[in-house]
Amino acid sequence: MFLPLTPLEFRLRATDLFGSKIGIVDGNKRFTYAEYDQQINKFTNALTSLGAGEGETSICLALFPELCEPSKAMGVVPHLPPHVDVKWTFNELTNVGASGDPTKASLEKGKKMREILVSTVVGILTDLDKNDWDYRSPEIK
Repeated sequence: MFLPLTPLEFRLRATDLFGSKIGIVDGNKRFTYAEYDQQINKFTNALTSLGAGEGETSICLALFPELCEPSKAMGVVPHLPPHVDVKWTFNELTNVGASGDPTKASLEKGKKMREILVSTVVGILTDLDKNDWDYRSPEIK
C-alpha cells in the first residue's frame, strides 16, 4: 500500500527505520538519521522558544501546513488587569515559548492573513510605481 509522507512523517519514519545509518552527507560531514533527527529537534525547540501565538500559527498553517503540528501547540495568555501598560521579559509571561493561544489558530485565519498581507504589499508597490518611485540610493542615481 502506498502512503504519501509529509516531510515530517518522512523524517520520523527514516529515523525509526534507519536511525543508525548515514542519512546526510555534507562534504566531509556525515550524520546518521538519528543524529539528523536530533539536530532537527534542537532547531525546532529553538524556533518554538521564539514563540508562536494564534496569528503566527495561523499564517504558518496557510503557508507551510506540512511543517505544522497544531496538536502540539501550547501558549499562555497572560492575565493582566485592563488598561495596564506593563513592561516584562518574555520568560516572565510564559514557560512554553509562546505568548498567546496558538490552539485558536486556523487555516482560514492564515489564508485571510496571507490575502490581506499580499494585497497590502501589492497596493503599496502599485502606488509607488504610479508615482515613479525610484528605489535606487542617491549615490547610484
